[in-house]
This record gives sequence, structure tokens and C-alpha cells, in this order.
Amino acid sequence: MVLTRVVSNGLNHISATVAKKCSINGRLSGVAPVSCGVPQGSNVGPLLILVYINDLPNCLRSASARMFAGDTNITYAASAIADFENVVNSELRKLICWLVINGLSLNVAKTEFMVIELNQRILLTRITKLILKSTANR
Repeated sequence: MVLTRVVSNGLNHISATVAKKCSINGRLSGVAPVSCGVPQGSNVGPLLILVYINDLPNCLRSASARMFAGDTNITYAASAIADFENVVNSELRKLICWLVINGLSLNVAKTEFMVIELNQRILLTRITKLILKSTANR
């Protein structure tokens, strides 16, 4: 790995030139340079992800986003389940657009959706049901 220090616009940047190979179906690729990204385990990684996703709450109109490190919690309250469903689906569509524009994706396998009613009954479900319903309505 070769580290290069660059000063631009008054900010110090450290860029790394790394060569990598990958294996797909047992076949190893040739060596190719990796020109972007942050090495896994880097101290600067958590800071950079926060800077990168800092504007995520701006894509939401009705829901609130709370972010900690790489995790985001989006909350919304409604008095009627139909209103809740419409707003949450709308906010999810906005979130998905933001993710696409920023070159990111939602890890659906690690995403959960929880509804808490006034009588303290909790409904926990996978978010795929809500997303699938919202994309089917297009």
C-alpha cells in the first residue's frame, strides 16, 4: 500500500493506492488498483461515513432520523394505521432515492420495522414487506 498526502482547499487528505484481486466462483482475477474507499478497520472510517451520510435526514419530510456511527433509526408517529402506512411508505421511497443518488444500498437483511401501539403491543416485522408493498404501488 502506498500512502500519499495531498493538501487541497486547506484540508489534508490521505489517499491510498492499493492493488487487490478477487475470487468469483473459484476463479481469481488479475490485480487491479483500488482508487477509492477507506481500508477496513481504519480509524478515519467511522468519521468519513458520518460526513458522507450527514445529509440523510434532509431527505425525510415527516419522519425523524437519528444516526449513530453507521446505524440509522427512523421514527414516525401517527394516530391512524392508514396514515402511518402511507407516510412511512412515502418516507421509505425518499430514503431509497437518497441511497441510490449517494451510491449506497439498504441492507434489507439487517433492517427491521417496529410498530408500537398505545396499548404497548409491539409488532416487529422485516422491512421487506413494507418496501415490497410500496414498490408494488408504483
